[in-house]
Amino acid sequence: MKETIRCNDEIILSCGTIGSPAVLFRSGITTKDNPAIGKNLTDHLILSLEFELNSNILSHHQILEDPDLAQAALNTYRLGKNGDLVKFGGSSGVIFPRLEKIYKSKEFNEIKDTETKEFLMNPGRPSTEIWFMVDLSSNKLTLQSGAVYSPPPRPKEKSYITFEGLMQNCLSRGTITADEEGNVLVDPNFLSHPFDMRVAIETIRAIIRISLSSKWKGDIKAMLWGPEIQWSPDMDIEGIPDEVLAAFVRKVINHGYHQMSTLAMGKDGEGAVDKDFRLRGFQGLRVVDLSVCPILTNNHTQVNAYVIGEVAARKIVKENGGAVMNGTKN
Repeated sequence: MKETIRCNDEIILSCGTIGSPAVLFRSGITTKDNPAIGKNLTDHLILSLEFELNSNILSHHQILEDPDLAQAALNTYRLGKNGDLVKFGGSSGVIFPRLEKIYKSKEFNEIKDTETKEFLMNPGRPSTEIWFMVDLSSNKLTLQSGAVYSPPPRPKEKSYITFEGLMQNCLSRGTITADEEGNVLVDPNFLSHPFDMRVAIETIRAIIRISLSSKWKGDIKAMLWGPEIQWSPDMDIEGIPDEVLAAFVRKVINHGYHQMSTLAMGKDGEGAVDKDFRLRGFQGLRVVDLSVCPILTNNHTQVNAYVIGEVAARKIVKENGGAVMNGTKN
């Protein structure tokens, strides 16, 4: 069934980084109308390493798969809204480290664009994000996220921990296009820029270094999922060949569900939309979602979505003669 909906003023498109360009393409709007549509797809790339723990440290999967443990956790939650069920499975310990070795690498030195290098060299800009499950009050491992990516079999009686790395400042750029039949094609173009591989390699080294911390001595028993190396407490992390780590990166790298920039905002005629979120070349059409974000920011991008919606709403209200509150109570 076909339905036609009309509006008197303007349309606000908010279908996301992939969905918004797809709607435009399927509406007959192409790169001939606006060359920036579907370009500049970017994301935080993700990979993980997994380790086996001492069996006296419970993993989430053990609780969820054991009826008695699951019932006990549910009873605790019902009594005080606390306990094991309120602990998220992978993000209780989070760091955003700046890995200085990256900025002395061949890949960084070969970046030609001066503005990009200055952006990356900002001392407050992290290189990567690493998260894992840890009881921060006692500095002890407790209730781990369990194994996620490693292939089975994974005995239920064993405990596992997953360390995930989310690479920041990725320079690779993908595209969203449509074929003649209207099918939307997403090409993330992972690792097309050499700098991204360097960040991934050094992220793996950082995760291994964390796994060998003296604070956790005796808790982590072995590496279950990772590069083809012999993990041990006395291993030479810097001596691991880059190619060994790169092979693992190519095997497991994936998107971090933080895609943005396919309808990027730009100034002075650049970008798919202008500073007021209007799609260039068209009247009465704005885009308000993560697709307009022009750079890959160092955070989880739900924040960006909130900010974009707030800024766009204020602009639209003000343009239509409404009062815009400043966020403080009167």
